[in-house]
This record gives sequence, structure tokens and C-alpha cells, in this order.
Amino acid sequence: MLNRELTSRERTLAIVTAALVSVSVLYLFALEPAAGRWREVSARLDAKEMELERSRRMAEAAGRIEGKFTGVFRSDLTVEEAVNGLMDEVRSLAGAGVRITGVRPAPPSREPGFRIAKAQVEFEGTIEQATGLLYGIEKASGVLWIERCQLSPAGAGSNLLRGTAIVCKATAGRDGVVSG
Repeated sequence: MLNRELTSRERTLAIVTAALVSVSVLYLFALEPAAGRWREVSARLDAKEMELERSRRMAEAAGRIEGKFTGVFRSDLTVEEAVNGLMDEVRSLAGAGVRITGVRPAPPSREPGFRIAKAQVEFEGTIEQATGLLYGIEKASGVLWIERCQLSPAGAGSNLLRGTAIVCKATAGRDGVVSG
């Protein structure tokens, strides 16, 4: 039976079947793995492009932030100038109602690359005014904060508070080196 001659119809079916099997094997072992690899590389490329775009946006934002704080982080300030600037900033934040009863420099501290100017601020006001001043100092900028605060009644039967706060401000050291 295998030795007999194939009719033209059987020969056509055998050729079509062989062609279909050949195409299926070629697709299964050559084209599909290549297409899968192509999709994988394309997905990685898209992810890297998105990451690059996000990094560009972050770099632009960092430039804007750096520009905003350039005046704050001046490296040519002496300790006295930095403390005087801090005291002026606190006085401007006091607003109406809070009475600043005393502002004097506190000893500065040092961090790598930064000077921390400090001032001891004494103030008087109602609880709303005092907390408004403290909130204003904390929210003024990223380089101004309160290290320590103490509040007490101004006197018996008084609705005023008397407070003392150590207010700090970070400034850059000269030429990137901390100076005293």
C-alpha cells in the first residue's frame, strides 16, 4: 500500500499537509520566540523611556527648588549676618498681637556643609497668637524650625501666655565648608 503511486489529488493533499506542518513548525520554533522577545524588549524600552521622562521632570523640579532657595543658602553670610537675618524673619512672622519681648542670638551649631544659626525668642500673647507665631515659624520655609519651646501663663488671672523658643535656620558654610 505504501509503494503504490499517489494520485494527483493525494499528492496535492500530501504537499499541502507537508507545507502546513512546515509552516507550523517554523512559526512555533522560530517566529513566535522572536516575536515574544521583540514584545519583551519593546516593553522594557517603553518602561525605560517613562523612567527617563520622570527623571527629566524631577531634574527640572530640582532646578526650580534650588533657584527658590538660592538666597536662603547664601554661603557668603557671616554667623552674625545669619543670626540677624533669622531674628528679622522671626520679628516679621510675629504679626499683630504677639509681643516679642526679647530676641538674642544663641550659640550656632554645625552640621556637615551647613551652619545652623539660632536665636532665643521671648514672646507674649494669647494662646491663639502664640500658636500662630509658632505655626508661622514652622511653616515659613524648609530651613526654619523650632528646636525647643516653653510656654507658661503670663500671670495669675491673665489670658496671656509667655513663651520662649529657640528658633533655628540652616545656612550654607563658606565654600561648602562649615565656618564658625
